[in-house]
Amino acid sequence: MTALGATLAYFINYGFYHLSGQIVWRFPIAFQIVFALATLLCLPFLPESPRFLYAQGRLSEADEIMAALRGQDTNSEVVQYERATILAAIADEDVAGEFNLKTIFYDKSGQQIPRRMALVVAIQVIQELSGTNIIVNYASNILIQIGLSHDLSLLLGGVVTLFFWLGSLLGIYLIEKVGRKKLLYSGTIPMFVGYIIYTLMVKDGRPDHLWVAFAFLSLIIASFGWSWLSVAWVLGPELVPVRYRHVGGALNALSNWTFVFVTVKIGPIGLANLGWRFYIIFIVFTILQFPIVYFFIPETKGLSLEEIDLLFIKSSDCEQTLEKLSEHEVKEVERIVSVARGPPQQCKIL
Repeated sequence: MTALGATLAYFINYGFYHLSGQIVWRFPIAFQIVFALATLLCLPFLPESPRFLYAQGRLSEADEIMAALRGQDTNSEVVQYERATILAAIADEDVAGEFNLKTIFYDKSGQQIPRRMALVVAIQVIQELSGTNIIVNYASNILIQIGLSHDLSLLLGGVVTLFFWLGSLLGIYLIEKVGRKKLLYSGTIPMFVGYIIYTLMVKDGRPDHLWVAFAFLSLIIASFGWSWLSVAWVLGPELVPVRYRHVGGALNALSNWTFVFVTVKIGPIGLANLGWRFYIIFIVFTILQFPIVYFFIPETKGLSLEEIDLLFIKSSDCEQTLEKLSEHEVKEVERIVSVARGPPQQCKIL
């Protein structure tokens, strides 16, 4: 929706740019209320979170919503298994104690809350430091700066945001098919290559290089759209326990929009003073995405939120959690840990 909003905003502004009078700025600002009203109208029809209902003891309501989400009967094995794992996770969190703000920084419960909070912040920070929001917000200015005509740059700026949106649609399709980490790699590699070639093309400012520069600018933003744009927002809520999900989601959003502000604020200054050298900063941060994803980001493809919790539980707490599960569920835990970590050494089933 972010990519769609950026694309709509750009083309609305582009259309009104050719008009005159107060409507040029009044309509684009007022039009935003359409999406707020649509959200308000849809909210009453959204189902309540089954995890919230289970935590409140409203089991039958939660079963019905879970069955509807899975397209199964409430007594089906799939629904009953998810019910059991959710209730076990809630019981485990009860053992760990009530929500406490200080556990975000220091946690002895074995759930590794500080590490998980650091991950939801770090993934948004490194996402934004790749500089893609500068491309989205200043596409036309960038194209003017590298030597394209004013009117053509305004139009091509819209094409760049269109690639951003199309890339985001591909990310929605791929995220559960290829997994989070592979999808991040699939975006980082073309972004890195794209930045290298784009920087080389704009360094000399030769007219015959400008269209090549535009093509790789589009590649960078499309690659970001199908990878980091979607995965960073999905991993934020996924990586933290249910009881801390509101904090994790808030920190995830806060870190994103803080660094959107930072990058967009310094963008015009950097481009004006450093020129093509400014992109070297983004090349460096794009390179840093590789080790961060490889060493710190766990793969969560195909796992429920409760199963993701097991990736972080320390060995001393693992047995206590497993006691709450049935034999079938313990075998499923063994499979999850095996897939995510390799042989289940840290969460050994005895």
